[in-house]
Amino acid sequence: MVQRPLFGRDTEALAREMVDGLRAMLCCVDTQQFDAQFSGASFDAALVDVLPATCDPCAEKGEFHTLVHAGPMFDGPVPITRGEGVLREARFVYTELELAGH
Repeated sequence: MVQRPLFGRDTEALAREMVDGLRAMLCCVDTQQFDAQFSGASFDAALVDVLPATCDPCAEKGEFHTLVHAGPMFDGPVPITRGEGVLREARFVYTELELAGH
């Protein structure tokens, strides 16, 4: 496989490529750019499908942040549990993601 820089790539195509091989969850959502209900959601093809046109699928404008917990670069999946979502700074919903059993 030929490696090429990510800069300048179509971010929707890149997001779809990433969700095909990674497992991630949204740990923070900027409620001025994306609906708060998605904090804690899986970053998957279904999420990419419902992103508003104003949101970059790779969150290049800070729409959301993710925690990757499984993928080919890991020895195995990181077991996580989803906690509560908390609104901070009047605009960011953070969802607590913790190691399972801790």
